Amino acid sequence: MVNGFEQAEGAERAAKVLVHSTGADRDELALDMAAAYPVEAGLNQLQRSVAFDRHAPGGRIALSDSFILGGDGGAFQSVLVTPLAVDIGAGEVRIGGPDGGVKVRFDASRVEVSTEHHAGVEKQYAPSVDLTRVLFAARGRAGQGEIALDITPI
Repeated sequence: MVNGFEQAEGAERAAKVLVHSTGADRDELALDMAAAYPVEAGLNQLQRSVAFDRHAPGGRIALSDSFILGGDGGAFQSVLVTPLAVDIGAGEVRIGGPDGGVKVRFDASRVEVSTEHHAGVEKQYAPSVDLTRVLFAARGRAGQGEIALDITPI
């Protein structure tokens, strides 16, 4: 989410692949996602990188959104969506429960976290399920920055 704008639809809004590599130890994908947002969002650059490390116990995902906003900066959020329970702690979010889930670590000096609960919105299941949006927001109205998330199994 950039300055209150979500990603737009359409083939012309597709991300561009910058890096795609796979290996025995690590997979990596980097995308240029600036075109995914309307011009009104004031986004000059957005690069999303996802890396999967197979050596970490249970695996580890590093997710990073690096952004540059135009003008006087603005608001930037990286969002995860889940039907599972969410517990926000100091520098980490736990998603899931005693039977499994993930821990999402972040730099609390640069990122603040909140949630939005949406009842009954996932309709591909019967009955429909609730979803929670976990919002990782860059602190302040920075012109540029990075939201880095480290995701590991609980």
